[in-house]
Amino acid sequence: MHLDPRGWANQNINEPVQGGGTQQVRGANIQINTGVTGLPGNANPGKLENIHARFRDHTTGIFARLGMTNYLYWRPVADQPAQTDKMTYLLAFPTPAARTTMWQAFGADPEWQKVSAASQVDGQLLKTPGGVVSVQLTPTDYSPLR
Repeated sequence: MHLDPRGWANQNINEPVQGGGTQQVRGANIQINTGVTGLPGNANPGKLENIHARFRDHTTGIFARLGMTNYLYWRPVADQPAQTDKMTYLLAFPTPAARTTMWQAFGADPEWQKVSAASQVDGQLLKTPGGVVSVQLTPTDYSPLR
């Protein structure tokens, strides 16, 4: 995948507006999430492939349907014990307010609730809600990717 620094976050994004309809906004607010499945006491080890399957088969489509922009999904390279069973992904949102609205819609989404429940029939993937760490970012004025 090639990220075009002229367009990946400077794209026009249709954002829902109060009262219905959408408006085009430019730019994006970035959120990086790290999902941890292997920390002792915090999560269920050995569930990383289940998480990847859930994202691959369902979650990324739900994100897109709700207006989130899927950019990158990573797994750590070998020989990094502190990174075992971690998944990191990057999403973009047109504004911080849109991010909040989209995450609320995601949590309430009937398809997501069904997928989440079905993927955990054999045990929870993450033991605690704190198993996912989110960081919100916005590009600097000197960043090649703005």
